[in-house]
Amino acid sequence: MIGGRAAAPPSKLAKADLAAPIPKAQKGTIRDLFSQVPEDSTIEQSKWETYYQQSTSTNPLTIMVSRTREWVDMRKTILEFDVQFKKNDGTLLDNNSRAFPINNIGHSLIKQIKVSIDKGSIQPNDDKYHYQAYLDRLLNFSKADKEGWMSMEGWSTDTPGKFDDTNPRPRAYTNAVNSGTANTYTQDALNTWLNTALTRETPNEGAAFRHKLCADGKTVKFFISPCIPMFRSYRYLPPGCEITFETMWNPSNLVMMAAAANNVGSTAPTFTIVPNSPRLWIRHVVANSELHIQMEGELLTKQNVAIYLHMSWRVVTETIPDGRHYHRMSNPFNGYRPSYMALGFLRGDAYNGSYTRNPFNFRDMHQSFVKVTVDGQETPYQRIDLRSDLKDEGYNTWMQFSGQGVESADIGLNRQDYKDGNYLLLFNLNPDGEQNFGYNYSRVTGNINIDVDFTQATADNTTMLLAGYFEQEAWIDGNKNVALKNNY
Repeated sequence: MIGGRAAAPPSKLAKADLAAPIPKAQKGTIRDLFSQVPEDSTIEQSKWETYYQQSTSTNPLTIMVSRTREWVDMRKTILEFDVQFKKNDGTLLDNNSRAFPINNIGHSLIKQIKVSIDKGSIQPNDDKYHYQAYLDRLLNFSKADKEGWMSMEGWSTDTPGKFDDTNPRPRAYTNAVNSGTANTYTQDALNTWLNTALTRETPNEGAAFRHKLCADGKTVKFFISPCIPMFRSYRYLPPGCEITFETMWNPSNLVMMAAAANNVGSTAPTFTIVPNSPRLWIRHVVANSELHIQMEGELLTKQNVAIYLHMSWRVVTETIPDGRHYHRMSNPFNGYRPSYMALGFLRGDAYNGSYTRNPFNFRDMHQSFVKVTVDGQETPYQRIDLRSDLKDEGYNTWMQFSGQGVESADIGLNRQDYKDGNYLLLFNLNPDGEQNFGYNYSRVTGNINIDVDFTQATADNTTMLLAGYFEQEAWIDGNKNVALKNNY
């Protein structure tokens, strides 16, 4: 699972939690017939609280979680908002409008989320949130998740090979020609009609779903779990913290897809966040009073620092000049070595925003070999050969990525579909090739170079997109001052 630690057990408020998660109860056997599972008395109750935008402006959208005497379960944070998708003239898209948003809608609308605790930032200043969220959902969750709860976030998987298809409607076909008498058809005419019906082109299924959801002249509601790395640390935030969420939105030409030939009046569709609709749901926890006093004493009297381990992230890009057969991406993370990397190639117009190009279409740009070196040593693979029809060595990086091989979650992507929109190379750079769940590695520095060969001269402003995931710690003291261990 990208970023590691995501499968950790839930946090408790015991002091020991600052060092290690609580172990799970053992599976029962005949010999423990009369035993009981451990009793958790640390939490007295928990409840959802809702918070609303600070002003009528939605760009940026600012929501503040005020200080309370309760603990905050950061894992349980939901951002809710309503969206209207519109034609060129500002009216709502209808069923005849063939425009639609890209996948992972609720997250893809977002350019950046800035989160601060008592005015201290807890994550990098990066404007590629939509890529972070897309890769997170694509790589970490099963097909069942994507077809279930993730539909509330606007996920609908694109059909491989049809990411750039701008017509989400079923294709028409010609009726059978009668033999001259009404309702009478020759066998040849029926055979021709049946063959046409069975072989006609079908639309991108993901686009068809999103078109049906968003182009029906209605307001659409989304519930998303924001991709905030620190919020996945499985440790509660202490009382007295003021949390500020500031959300910026992407431009419409990056989020929406439409083609002039298919969309009279909807060639440049837009979206609008409905004013006063956004609100933040967050789970507050009331701790056992004795434990509450004990933990506050640890922070204030003993001046211990609460530690929140998580995986930070950075996305870097480079545009390769047209006409090249070789390119090197040099030291993209300025001397730091991530635990994991994801590498993909895009058309330049898709990355920058185009109504006719999908920004998540990681495609074959004629790359033939890819070599990753750290301090001059090839790792974790020798040079990857991508010349086979199905790009088998590339697909194999998905299988080996988490260190779990075939035990990894079924993300719903098979070998045949890999190269047609999901053409990513995944790298686990941990020394043991495993997920760093429950521990860190001492080595976080290294000079990374990525060498790419192409079978044909580069074209269309080929863009390399590299996502790196790094070990990180956030520290909070008794006065609620926040600091990050590493400055990636």
